[in-house]
Amino acid sequence: MPPTMENEGQDSGGNDWTTDRNAYTTSASAIESNSIPDLQKSLALARDFFDDDEYAQFREEVFRDILSYNSMDLLLYMLDYERIPITMVTPNSIFQWASKSLIDALTSRGWDVDAMDPPAFNGKRLLDYFVRERYGKEDLARWLVQEKGATVTSRGSCPPSDRDVMRTPLLETCAAFGTVSMLTFLEREGANPTSRMLHVAVEVAAGRGVDPDSDLSQQPQDRHDRSVEMLHYLVIKRQMSVNAIDTDVCPKGGTDIYWGTPICYAARCSKGAQVVRWLLKKGADPTIRSTCSGMDAIACAREAKCDEIVSILEDWRGERYKNEV
Repeated sequence: MPPTMENEGQDSGGNDWTTDRNAYTTSASAIESNSIPDLQKSLALARDFFDDDEYAQFREEVFRDILSYNSMDLLLYMLDYERIPITMVTPNSIFQWASKSLIDALTSRGWDVDAMDPPAFNGKRLLDYFVRERYGKEDLARWLVQEKGATVTSRGSCPPSDRDVMRTPLLETCAAFGTVSMLTFLEREGANPTSRMLHVAVEVAAGRGVDPDSDLSQQPQDRHDRSVEMLHYLVIKRQMSVNAIDTDVCPKGGTDIYWGTPICYAARCSKGAQVVRWLLKKGADPTIRSTCSGMDAIACAREAKCDEIVSILEDWRGERYKNEV
């Protein structure tokens, strides 16, 4: 049985819809105070004044508001007693306030831990959010994989209307925004490495303006250090090629996503000079052209108006020309 509402319809205003007392204002107040009895009053008002279709729409609007306010009690009430489809719970709507208890409660009601966001959020799954170190939920990522069976090797099927969504592979997300420890954990669990992991790690590091020559003798303390640690791991330990092309065949819409070699990605970032210098020292060749755009790193820097990087790369080209002569 659902929680009961004392004296339903007998409060001072009855079930009369007034300017100050209506289903919308009552639901907002109920959500703000996290009150199931007040939520029931709001829903009772709506049932009295709306037809079935209008009530269903109102109920879903309330549910979205509940998700925005991070109310687990009200969320579960709506799922259990108001026939809200479990599919309305999307990864984007819960990832910031997700906990083991919330995920357990949802999965016990049929929620899929591999559920995907709509196309507007690029079909992300809960795990895609958790592997990003900025959210501080790496423990939940490990738990989601080991205890709840979240998939690391594939994303499963999606509706036909969603099939053009560009979904980032899990290890690319981790290489760009996660930690080395999370990356190695996911690989141990079966996640598939990609040839573009270094490219996206370089892009994020360059965008942050990190210096890959920073001293990593101490435990990384911030995002800059974690980006440096990831670059060192991928280039020095994993020995990923600094001259690898990101794709052999340019996919639809790829000219705005696939830039070529890792140094092309760094060359487009106004803060990327230190990353560019570091890649050059590691053997990067900025004259290799992108499969998609046909541009090399110097052209990328010019297009992005990164004058300092243009100068660095032109100096490199001049030195190579002199050595060849």
